[in-house]
Amino acid sequence: MDLLNDLDPWCWAAAIVAFVVASSITFLNVRDWHDHSKIEVEGQIQLAVWLGIAFIFGAVSSYSPHARSPRKTVDGVVQFVGQLRGKNSYTEFICATSCQLTGGYALALDSQAAHVARIGSSYRFTYLEHPQGNAFSGVSLEVIQIIEPDSGRKLYALDLTNHPYRIVAYLFDVVLMFLASFIAVRMMRAQRGRSDEGDAAEASEDEEPSDSSSRYLDLGS
Repeated sequence: MDLLNDLDPWCWAAAIVAFVVASSITFLNVRDWHDHSKIEVEGQIQLAVWLGIAFIFGAVSSYSPHARSPRKTVDGVVQFVGQLRGKNSYTEFICATSCQLTGGYALALDSQAAHVARIGSSYRFTYLEHPQGNAFSGVSLEVIQIIEPDSGRKLYALDLTNHPYRIVAYLFDVVLMFLASFIAVRMMRAQRGRSDEGDAAEASEDEEPSDSSSRYLDLGS
């Protein structure tokens, strides 16, 4: 049950895609081998590589380095401090009533959390204890959960849980792509070797009549 609960729809979709693509590549190559058709693996390997990269990204995203990081909680009214806009990102910095309650550091909200927390309203914030940031974006405390104090309703939560079964599933998908590519390359090389042997045999057969005819010419002379 832990395995089924840990796998999300994206993981299941990746597993289906990996199985279908690996099976299709192997089936097509076996068919071409049996029919003595030329095995083309360039497009197959490119597809397998791109899918493998996507699966590796899925495995990396299923791991959270902050799964066991210490956290703290603070109640307060949202006070706007500033914002940082990137090309595909948005971060809002606030204080919960006063930044002195969080050691002088502002709380960092991503775009989803910023949409939930309204300025002037009171919330309970859970944040990572250790400050993060750099000279460009500033140093702040990352908010990972927002709760309404009165109702206890969870408005925002960042998933920091490690998903080991997802990681294993994605890595298994990568292995499927590698095996399909490896088998394809081996079959292509074997087919080329068989073709070269056939060409060599035909060449030797073509040389024998010319040799015998030359001997007859020598005897006649």
